[in-house]
Amino acid sequence: MPQLNREFELKLDLTGKELERLARNPKLHAAGPQKVLRSIYYDTPDHRLHAEGISLRVRKDGESYVQTVKLGMDLQDGLSNPAGIEDRLDGAQPNPARIHDKRVRRKVQKAVRGSALTQAFETVVTRTTHRLRTRGSVIELALDRGQTLAMNRRSEICEAELELVKGHPKDLLRAAQTLFAKSGVRLSPASKAERGYRLLLKKRPAKAIEPVHARAPNIVKGQACGEAFAEILRAAREQIVKNRTAVLETDEPEGAHQLRVGITRLRSAHRALQALADSPLLRQIETDAQTLSRAVGQLRDADVLIGEIYAPFAGNPPRKPGFEALLGALQAHRAAMQKEARAALASEAWAACF
Repeated sequence: MPQLNREFELKLDLTGKELERLARNPKLHAAGPQKVLRSIYYDTPDHRLHAEGISLRVRKDGESYVQTVKLGMDLQDGLSNPAGIEDRLDGAQPNPARIHDKRVRRKVQKAVRGSALTQAFETVVTRTTHRLRTRGSVIELALDRGQTLAMNRRSEICEAELELVKGHPKDLLRAAQTLFAKSGVRLSPASKAERGYRLLLKKRPAKAIEPVHARAPNIVKGQACGEAFAEILRAAREQIVKNRTAVLETDEPEGAHQLRVGITRLRSAHRALQALADSPLLRQIETDAQTLSRAVGQLRDADVLIGEIYAPFAGNPPRKPGFEALLGALQAHRAAMQKEARAALASEAWAACF
């Protein structure tokens, strides 16, 4: 059977000023013409396509219309690898029977059988595109600014999307590092389709931010050494990225603890890997990770001072003079360490390392 057309994309959330600054980046070649893209997403009234992990949209393209079906749209750390199917339509209404891939057509028709397809929400964005070339790979950078509209609700869209047109995924990541090395990038947590459904269904923008503990790498007997190391690094990075959000957006002490654990795991894996494949890149990653570990470690130490050293003594009666002043000093120290840790997590060292 023919393979579905797979896309490899990296999505980043930006502010309006960040998008404008990026558009002026001298590393970017002349931009293509700006386009206003209006995409209407369809589903059954009870959202069966969404339940199956499918998005179905229709977008006007010149004098005709293009129907796009996407499967596997989940984002992991801003990355997605969806399967996309495009077909020309004679009009603006979706038509599952026109899906040229037999397996996808059957999947969509089965999901909508016995129900009507109705408009769920729409996105309207102004898109500017740039073509990037690196090491033989071709990457398209799209800068999107606009809105998602559902019922009488709306939410802003301001993002950068890098899509691998041709070549190796590592070149896409290398291009992203070049463009955003000096920026505190924010990996997008959801595709445009998922954002639309969240708005439509009045869901919270994301799950509650909670510290994440380490997960065991998925290593199996007979696995190649390179694949095993990649899985170890992936598991550590997952713990780091998720706990970074907890440190940046909450005062939860466990976030700093788990972030430091994740960085320690990553550094341990890098040291083991250096014995097999030392390189300037690995040495630079170790230097950046050490910088981040030091900043996060100071925040963790401040939490330990309050929670595990001060609190047990302060909680034992009778209270002694000076304990309240001591707590105030410890909290001020923690606030200073939190500020330093958050600055490090939005610094060039973070962008270069992760």
